Amino acid sequence: MTGAILLIGIGLLVSGTYGDSGHSGCGGPAQLTHNHGHFSSNLSAAVYENDIQCHWRIHATHGRIIRLRALWFDLEEDNECDNDYVVVNDGKSSRSPIIGKFCGNASVELISSHRYLSIFFETNSHRQARGFNFTYDFVQASSGCGGNFYRCANNQCVPKLGICDGHNQCGDSSDELNCAASGVCKGTEFECPDNTCIPKNWVCDGSNDCGDLSDEDNCGKQTGLSGCRSSAWQNGTSGSFSSMDYLDPNLEYENDTECHWDINVPDGQFIKLTFDPDFELEEGRAVCDTDRLTIYNGKDHSLIDEYCGSTVPDPVIIPNDHALVKFSSDDETSFKGFMIHWEAVDAAGLPTEVKHDSGPHGCDQWINYTGPGIIQTPNFGPGNNYADNTTCVWRIHGPEGYVIKVHFNDFGVEGSFLCKYDSVRIFDGPSADDDLLATICGRRLPRDEWSKSNNMMVAFYADRSYNAVGLNATFEAVKVVCK
Repeated sequence: MTGAILLIGIGLLVSGTYGDSGHSGCGGPAQLTHNHGHFSSNLSAAVYENDIQCHWRIHATHGRIIRLRALWFDLEEDNECDNDYVVVNDGKSSRSPIIGKFCGNASVELISSHRYLSIFFETNSHRQARGFNFTYDFVQASSGCGGNFYRCANNQCVPKLGICDGHNQCGDSSDELNCAASGVCKGTEFECPDNTCIPKNWVCDGSNDCGDLSDEDNCGKQTGLSGCRSSAWQNGTSGSFSSMDYLDPNLEYENDTECHWDINVPDGQFIKLTFDPDFELEEGRAVCDTDRLTIYNGKDHSLIDEYCGSTVPDPVIIPNDHALVKFSSDDETSFKGFMIHWEAVDAAGLPTEVKHDSGPHGCDQWINYTGPGIIQTPNFGPGNNYADNTTCVWRIHGPEGYVIKVHFNDFGVEGSFLCKYDSVRIFDGPSADDDLLATICGRRLPRDEWSKSNNMMVAFYADRSYNAVGLNATFEAVKVVCK
């Protein structure tokens, strides 16, 4: 589809290409997913505002990292950067390692370790300044800082001319370490083109460890590898596969990993999946937003279910002879992982649709759209608040050629900076792997939210303290007509 699209009955024009989404707090999107882009502290004003909190998260494609550079940078000067400042975290959130905290007229040029960067901007009630304008690019994971720059251990980029000159340019002295070392890898290691050393047993294992696939070149007949050091092709009547290093009691799966398996059984049979009892992935907030195991019907790629945490999933029957299983981990915590045993089963008498339960709080729903409806948190009503530790997930699947609109009738969720306690998150699809459209909290009635596809997921999360009325919202599918 090209050009604009018209939402019937609404008269709203929306661009035909999608990518960046969410609200940064400084104008413009918070979720940045294009290969190249810009963001700034103030879109039109000459100076930034006082008492604001803004955030951006940059998400690169697999096998890429992020190079970030300030075209100009002018904040209130402060030796400790405690007044107006920018913090850059090397990962998905403020819990990720800090690359740097910047203020004044800092020179900012850095690179991520993995696929995510989080940038936070906060100002006080005093002085204002011009602000900043950042540009970013996705580059190969082996690219480093590029040009004449050296990548510090803290991921800041400094001129190569300053390496081993006796001056601490990096701030962590990493540009002054090992200045007489040769950089040659050990006999048990493989040397990547960028001089990175990896264990030799990582060569030809299906994982792009060097970042440029050089450790997977000339691997003979090894094809169809999953990325978790096993075959991606699972064909026949039974088999097993697992996350990497699952069978080693002393190891955990790797961070920042994506693996996939394609299961095919004889025509006309269904697939049964059974999970080992030692199932352990990183826990998410209502949804699997960190590490996740996702299962799809191979016929139409519809979502069967998504798993995380340490609760062992019940056996799953996939009503088809083809299934897809995907595993992804972020760049933070890792755990033991999982093992799945699969087998072909006779389809006779088995249901052709997957049944889902209503979750721990009775409010999870998989909604196949038949008309407008209401979603609301438990105990919603005058004088009532939701309970602590409540989670609800609503997945709404509309007809092809439609988008989903959510209108909030009433709303009250504990407010906080970046909604880090209680929150409502809206995704453009049924999985936490889909684009995040909005993160909402507080007591102000939110604006309407629109999906860009015919699927939407609304996830409510409450922590163990403080609560409010919750949410009551109407959802409807709106037909899209190409002009």
